[in-house]
Parts: sequence; structure tokens; C-alpha cells
Amino acid sequence: MAYSDKSFGGAIDKIFDNDFITRKELEDVLKQRQVTEHFYQIEPLEVLDIYRQGGRVSQPGAVIGRYIISEQNQNSDECLEFYPLSSNIHQQPIVGEVYLGLSFRGERYYFGRLTNNTTQINSQNFNISGITDNTSLIGENGNVLNSENVKNKRPFKQGVNFVNDYPNRLVFSEGDTTIEGRYKNSIRLGNNDSLNSGNIKLVAGCQTGIEDLTIDKTSLYMTSNEEVILSEPSKNFVSSDYTKPQIVLDTDRIILNAKTDEIGLFSEKDINISSEQGDVLITSNKVIELKPKGSQIINNIKSGGTILNATKEGIPFPQLDIVGFLKQVMGIQQFLQAMTIGVPKLSNPLTLPSGVRDIVKGLEGAKNFIDATINLEFLSKALMETKTIEEIKAVLPIPAGFDGIIDDISNITDEQISKLKELEKSVSDKIESASQLNDLLSGDSLNASGISQLLDSGNFDGFQGVEDLKSVIANGTDGKDLANYVQQGGISNFQQEVSDLGSIVGVADQAQSYQNLFNTARS
Repeated sequence: MAYSDKSFGGAIDKIFDNDFITRKELEDVLKQRQVTEHFYQIEPLEVLDIYRQGGRVSQPGAVIGRYIISEQNQNSDECLEFYPLSSNIHQQPIVGEVYLGLSFRGERYYFGRLTNNTTQINSQNFNISGITDNTSLIGENGNVLNSENVKNKRPFKQGVNFVNDYPNRLVFSEGDTTIEGRYKNSIRLGNNDSLNSGNIKLVAGCQTGIEDLTIDKTSLYMTSNEEVILSEPSKNFVSSDYTKPQIVLDTDRIILNAKTDEIGLFSEKDINISSEQGDVLITSNKVIELKPKGSQIINNIKSGGTILNATKEGIPFPQLDIVGFLKQVMGIQQFLQAMTIGVPKLSNPLTLPSGVRDIVKGLEGAKNFIDATINLEFLSKALMETKTIEEIKAVLPIPAGFDGIIDDISNITDEQISKLKELEKSVSDKIESASQLNDLLSGDSLNASGISQLLDSGNFDGFQGVEDLKSVIANGTDGKDLANYVQQGGISNFQQEVSDLGSIVGVADQAQSYQNLFNTARS
């Protein structure tokens, strides 16, 4: 509010002296009679209230204020509203601060906070416009923020929820331009003193008067010629000894989100991506392409890391060279064994179902062989060492021939392999004898006498269904009746057991392969 004050001359008046006066004495008399008036267009004001729910202030940014000189001790409900002189560049005042005020066309405006302490960001000068008595903050019809605090003798507040944590002022360097918020946030347009090069430092959560990446909460530095001391973990990978133009973004969490288009990361030199304790996840709905141009793609696991090749549920890890090779070998072996055992059964209607089952098993082996070959599963050389023992065990089949001899395929001993070889030899002998019996049991009219002699050799003792076959022959059945007995499934149990024995052939070699596999994984 514009106001004026008067000052009076201080010369000595010779009012009772009727003598002649000198020119100098006349000037002194005139000065004593002189009245000087001083007019002020701008006046300091105290902020008494801010925009709040249930308050008197009409809109955010406006305040209730009282001129310190012309409205001194004026009752609070007589105090008027002030608007910001510049509403585009604005810091919301808090109660107890002093600003400059002026009037224009009947409206009041404030600007330029006043303080005599440059170390304070959130200054306090409560009731400086009341001077002698806090009761002027209490109005009959319109209280301000601290009216109730005066009544109840509570400490003054600067806002409804505002808490002054007395943030540090930035330490100034010559020529700096700074913008400091009330909450330890700041923008410095400064320079590197030693090299006189411009920089911009934006900080949220500045802990001292000087920006410091290692302790400040969130920082964005843009420098032109300055060495920036980096914080963990970046300084483990990027040298701080760098003074060329750079941008440093430092905080606890960083999110770059492109809503509708792409993000580009380009570098003339290295690009470092590291996660000290978490994961690095790269996903895509289309293509993830690694495109080295005259360079190498290296999977470096020297420090103890692993490379896992996850596939669909239930699908083994086919990329391992030894596993792929085993898949080939075991697949073709399974196929050949099934053909050897199953094909002869196809000529007899009674043994046809069993033969078909054997051949189906063989076709599964053939499929494994074809898959391993077409998918080049046997070519990967380095990935074997990236698998744990438990991961390998989880996808390798345990042959039925291991039962009773091997209980842990990851720890197969030479002694167990020897036992498997003995088992395999005995099984091979039984299968060879069983083939002779199968040959004699084929045809429409069987030689009961020849079959009886073969059974009496004892090579088939313990086979399922053999004792029943002996009983049938002992009852004097002829070749035709015996053929009917076979065709009606009389020896189906025998044929099934022979088929099961066939699956044992090759288990010693498979055990040897498994032993080599796990020894390689441990090396």
C-alpha cells in the first residue's frame, strides 16, 4: 500500500530574539519550520494466511497479508488478500514470511521475499506487522492460520501441513544462479571453478550445501568440463576420471518408459549393463536380435555364473552337446533293439500286438534321434558346464534296467556298471533262447515234441507262462491244438516279459554315458 511519512527541520529558532538576524540564522529558522513528506509506493507485508480448506484465501497462490507500516496492528479480519505479481514463476509463500506489496487498480500484489539471513530457505518472522500484541491476529469474524494458536498459546505454524526441516542453503560460487525449493531440492546453474566451465545440477534430497552423488537422494548432472565422483555401483564399471561433457543420472530407481514409440541407446564406445544383486530381463513380443559386426558374442561365466536355457515345461534342455549326443545314440539304439525284437512278432497274429508295442517304442527312439540331429543338439560345446547336477538329473530318463543296481544316476560307480554288464549278458542269453522258442511257436501247426525238448533245457525256467505251456504239452496236445493255444494268447505273458528284457540291452553303455556326463558337469 502506498504510504507517506513526514520529517521536520531541526534548526534552533530564535523566537524571543527581536534583534537583526544574519542570513545563516534565517536559513536555520526556515529549516526548523520546514516539513518534508516521503511517499512510498511499495511496502513490506507479513503473510498471515495461505490458501487452505475452510480458510479465507480465495485461490491457491494468493495470501492474506498485512502491511507492516501502514496497517500495523490492524485486526486480522480487516486484512486483505494479495495475489502473486508473477503467477508463472512462483514460490508459494508460507505464514510468517515478509514480502513486498503494491496496489494496482484496486487489487493488491506481492513479490520478492525479504530476509536478513541468507542462510535460511524457509524464513520466519511471525507477527512483525503486529509489533506489540499477538491479539491482532484474532478477528471477530475471520481468523487467520495462527488465530487459534494465539488463543490456545500454541506455537505458530507456517502452513496446515508444512513442516520446516531447515534445509541447507547451497554454498554459492561466484556467478552461480540457483533455484532452491523449500524441501532440499535445488537447481544450480553454475560452473566448475577450477576450469571455469558451465554445469547444471538438479538435485532432490540434497543433504548438505554442496551437491554430492554419494549421499543425495536423486541427482541429474549436466557438465561440460568437470570430473564427477560417481556413486556405487556405477564406479565399479565406469571410470570417474573423465572431464569431457557428460550427463549423470543418479538415484535409487530409474524408469524410462516410451508409451507409443521406441527408446534408443547408442554409443560410440562401450555400453555397460549390470545388475549387482537382481536380474537383467530383456523381453520382446517379436524379435530379440544380437547382431555383431565383426565382433564376438561371449558367454563369460569364469566368475561362477551359469547360463540356463529354459524351454517349455516337460521339454529337456536340448542345447547341451553331451545330452544331445546321448539322445542320438540312445534313440537309434532303442530303435534297432525294438526292430530286432518286434519285427519277428508281426508274422504271428497272436504276437502282433506285442510286436507293435515294441516297434512303437522303437519309433520313439527314432524320433529322438531325428530331433537331436535336425536341431543340432549335439553341437553345443560350452553349455554343459552351465548346468547344475540337479537340473541334469531332472531331465534324464532312468532306464528300468537300473532298478536294484543304480539309485542315483549322478553318482554311478564303475562297480555298478560292471553289475549292469553282467545283467545285460544274462538278459542277452535269455533273449537269444527266447528267440528260438518264438521261432518254434510260430506257424499254424507246431512241433510239440521239439518245443518240449527246448523247454526241458531249463533256459526258460522262471519265465512267465512257461509252466502253463509245459502243462499243455504234457497233456498230450497235438501241434494244431498247441497252435490254437498260442493264438488265443496262451504265451502273451511270456512274450511281454521277453519284450521287457529287451529294454535292458544297452543299459551298461547308457550308464557309462551318464557317468561321463556328470563327471564333465563337475569338472
